[in-house]
Amino acid sequence: MAENKTISADTKLRAFALFTMAQSHYDKCRAFEAQLAELLGYPDDEPCCGCLSDEIYSNGKFETGLRKEGFATKPNKTNRKKHG
Repeated sequence: MAENKTISADTKLRAFALFTMAQSHYDKCRAFEAQLAELLGYPDDEPCCGCLSDEIYSNGKFETGLRKEGFATKPNKTNRKKHG
């Protein structure tokens, strides 16, 4: 158990505001993560893409998460330059 610490009522109120904002952003993040899973074709009962989730919550890189999940990106045919 944590040791007893005392904070002022003002500090408690500011901490509560930050706590509430963190929860709100976390809830939004989970909703976006569910949409990402749906977009990538994961079943509803399967949690989203573990490697992408890890990258989300560790401020990692999108490309790293995709690669770790086994996704490759097809070249965009409309952006290819024709030679010759």
